[in-house]
Amino acid sequence: MKKLFTVVCAMFVFGTVINAQTAESKVPATKEEKQKMKEKQEADLAAAFKEIGLTDEQVQQVKSVMDATNQKNKELRMDATLSDDDKKAKMKVNNEEKNEKIKSIMGDDKYKQFNAIKKKQKEAAATQSAGN
Repeated sequence: MKKLFTVVCAMFVFGTVINAQTAESKVPATKEEKQKMKEKQEADLAAAFKEIGLTDEQVQQVKSVMDATNQKNKELRMDATLSDDDKKAKMKVNNEEKNEKIKSIMGDDKYKQFNAIKKKQKEAAATQSAGN
């Protein structure tokens, strides 16, 4: 009986520790952290545009397409009449349209380079956040 009680207590403590660690990792970002993340994303985007050699006009066109798609997706997320699956499906369509528009602005070669750069940036960000 004593062993059973000890095992149950150990499981309770272990479960509580795991739950606390999980809850700690889901703390929402502060405004300052969100602002830093946004600035980092903008800097990464600017670096990617520069690296592939887009003109100022192309940069503005691409940003315009991205902003319009982000606005559409934001409105979809706020739409309470749609199910989560419907929202995901519509956002996928929006993002596919965005990618086609960006590809037509950049051209196939620069679009492939852009995606490769963005992938490297995303991996670097994931590595950096995992180290924190």
